[in-house]
Amino acid sequence: MAGLARDAAWWRPRIDIALFVLAIVLGGWVASDLKGDEGPAPIVPKVLDDGRFRPGTLGSPDDESAVAFVVSNLPEALSYDYRSLDKAADAAAATMTNDFARTFRATFDATRQTAATRRAVMSTLVRAAGIGDVDGDRRTVLAYIDQVLVAGAGSAQQEAPAITRSRVVVELVPRGEEWAIDDIRPQ
Repeated sequence: MAGLARDAAWWRPRIDIALFVLAIVLGGWVASDLKGDEGPAPIVPKVLDDGRFRPGTLGSPDDESAVAFVVSNLPEALSYDYRSLDKAADAAAATMTNDFARTFRATFDATRQTAATRRAVMSTLVRAAGIGDVDGDRRTVLAYIDQVLVAGAGSAQQEAPAITRSRVVVELVPRGEEWAIDDIRPQ
């Protein structure tokens, strides 16, 4: 009988370990089941067939809205048509802080005469963008852009398009429920 008691005692620690492992596995399974759906699948950034950039899922809704704002509004700020320069400047300034809009208009006014004389059309397309820095409620977005300049548009003296690829840093500050561009500088 003593041998049987000793043999039964041999299994006791192993049963305790087996029950402990089983409890951990079941606990993990129950916890993952209670957690439910992980939410929507992440969106992968992509250049669409029409050339526009679709931002992907980022770490926070604020970061996502900042990048989306730049993708939507930077082309407006960096594009113009000699036939509607005032409209282009006003549309661009509407996306900016008052201080930066004043700086922008001074720069834009310096190119206004050349654009009108050369009958220039500048088109800008954001090819990629992402968060470069977060400082409190400010966001810095790095954007890769393509710009196409056509001079002599619609005339017999039309020049070959000039294509420029570059990077710009866009500083954003919150303005109500949206963002406002506080600076644009080449990178």
